[in-house]
Amino acid sequence: MKTLLRYRLTDDLRSAGAALAAVVGVNILMVLFTNDRVYGSGTGAAMAFWALVVGIAALRADLRLGNQMGVCRREAFTASVVGTAVSCAAAAVGVAAVTAAGQLLTDGGGRLEVMEPYQMVYAPDTYVMPLSGYAAMAVFCAALYLCAAAFGMLCSAAFWRASRAGKWALGIGMGAAFGVGIPQARYRFGPALERPLELLLSNQWAADAAMLAFAAVFLGGTALLVRRAAIVPASR
Repeated sequence: MKTLLRYRLTDDLRSAGAALAAVVGVNILMVLFTNDRVYGSGTGAAMAFWALVVGIAALRADLRLGNQMGVCRREAFTASVVGTAVSCAAAAVGVAAVTAAGQLLTDGGGRLEVMEPYQMVYAPDTYVMPLSGYAAMAVFCAALYLCAAAFGMLCSAAFWRASRAGKWALGIGMGAAFGVGIPQARYRFGPALERPLELLLSNQWAADAAMLAFAAVFLGGTALLVRRAAIVPASR
């Protein structure tokens, strides 16, 4: 299990570093090759997509590798979840550090302004936050990335267990849910959702707890799905 955990951490941290460097590099290139003011605010969101992709890709690979190494299914699943969670926390610290460095270097002036969505919601009146602010931002990002990774694992496990027709049904159903279902639910139940949304947007710790609760539900569903999944080669 330790070897599998080390593998997951190494793989995730490398991809996180590459993704973070790519986003920072894009912002730097925009400053160098454009004459407009650049607002660097995509690092945190981009890393959320990284976490989703990691969740989708890591689970099956870890279960297959664990099977080859003679590691039982439960330990392989645990190593995958723990490794991904630690990587999400490390990525969150990286985003907070990059944001802090960018804000300290620009101080709101020049052609580059660094402002993450977290700060726009929970600290809109402060450009350079105190150390506690960046620590709180790292906690928020860690909860967000873990939730995204857990959702990716659930999607991966669901498609893994589904038949060919079931995969088509899942794909179409998920597209309809995100494209039609969620907007319709917001329209129909908007008044009932106003108060919970207001709480989440005004209290970071409530948002953190909600994301961790969703992550726990996603991981619980994933554990049930992979419990009896046939571990076959990737080509199958």
